[in-house]
Amino acid sequence: MSKDALPHTSDTQYVHGAPKFAQLGSVAWGQLYHGLFEKANLKDINGVLHVDLFANVGDTLRAFIAHRANFTSSLHLFWIGVCLSAKEAEYITSDIKEFMVDKMEAGTMPVPSGLGAPPQEAAPSESVPPPPKLNLLLINSDNKLQIPVSVVKEWQLHPRFGTQFTAWLDNFMKDFSVADENLAGSGDGGSAPDAVSGPGPSNSKRKSTGKASSASHKTPKLEDLASFIVDVKDITESLLAEAQMSGKAAPFYQIRTGHQLYLVNKSDSEWQSSSLCMIAGYGKGSFKLIKPNDTETNVSDMIQFKLESHDDMVVFNGQLVTMGHVMNDQFAKKPDTEVCYHKLTCSENNPKEFTLEQTHNIMFSPVREEGDCKLGSIASREPIQSYKSAPCLRLLWTVRFTAKGLMPVKPGVYLMGAVSLPAGKALHCTKC
Repeated sequence: MSKDALPHTSDTQYVHGAPKFAQLGSVAWGQLYHGLFEKANLKDINGVLHVDLFANVGDTLRAFIAHRANFTSSLHLFWIGVCLSAKEAEYITSDIKEFMVDKMEAGTMPVPSGLGAPPQEAAPSESVPPPPKLNLLLINSDNKLQIPVSVVKEWQLHPRFGTQFTAWLDNFMKDFSVADENLAGSGDGGSAPDAVSGPGPSNSKRKSTGKASSASHKTPKLEDLASFIVDVKDITESLLAEAQMSGKAAPFYQIRTGHQLYLVNKSDSEWQSSSLCMIAGYGKGSFKLIKPNDTETNVSDMIQFKLESHDDMVVFNGQLVTMGHVMNDQFAKKPDTEVCYHKLTCSENNPKEFTLEQTHNIMFSPVREEGDCKLGSIASREPIQSYKSAPCLRLLWTVRFTAKGLMPVKPGVYLMGAVSLPAGKALHCTKC
């Protein structure tokens, strides 16, 4: 596997190999194919169909691809594999693609005629969704424009215009506000506001700094979070999305207008957090390799997998630990273990301490969550910059070991410290 090969998946559930009695391996299956077809009379046979009811890790498919080119074009060979789960099918698909690319690059497998060069940009799998209507603003009793919170929710996660709308809304909020009829104390005390026609979103895009967010942090000094606690009744921003954490009397993680993030205790009892607990996760996403000379890719909405030393915090086997803890335990079992996309250099004074230098710029590009809010994917509803600037939040990576080394899985948003949150109170995570 090449050094810059991207992770196959961001799923935390792993695909396990076949039972021992089914693990013949691709080489052994190749010998079986050779023995089956070497002296067989295939003169009057137009095709052969191989059905593998236990595809598992794809050993038969590798052997099938390797031996398919040995037969004449008049004999059509087909392979069908049955996978026990979608995760197993995803693993085989990714593995076989890399297997075929390696063979084509090595010249041992011809590129199918008529395939041609790949397009510069892949065609969208679905038609572009129609833009939602934004032609109604409101006027409050102070003769100030307001935008309905329902319009904000509809536009902010739009798959095509969401980023542009967020930039437009940031400028709008400098002088105006969001109207939320469900927010206590947000009424203007008068009659219903008049409707006026308003312009659609401007075409100006949020300026990109060209720098990606990094989820790498040295061991943080746990913050005293008591100063971030506010009364729920003092929250004035309109609610855009929320999801409840797990556990007894667990609070709700809320995203509100103006990029304000809260943990709100709606229960009748106090909630006590553990230090360094996850409050929001990322769902689906993809990894991208950014080349040094790539100046066109917008990386402002991506999270960089970059680690610096043994002090960096990561999530391993469901626990928050340091990189030193993870790697030193692994070195005892396998001394040549590597950290993917990094060069590891041990300290001369202490062999358990090390530094990490990034060798490949790997980015995680999250997919914006739509539909019902879930804690495991709600983080994608807010720009990454909000988490970077929040004084009591950090972006940390979940990692796991593969045959290649320590590989990234996905990032998450973590609360940097323990807090006791009484009933009716909220933790203002983005409080300056």
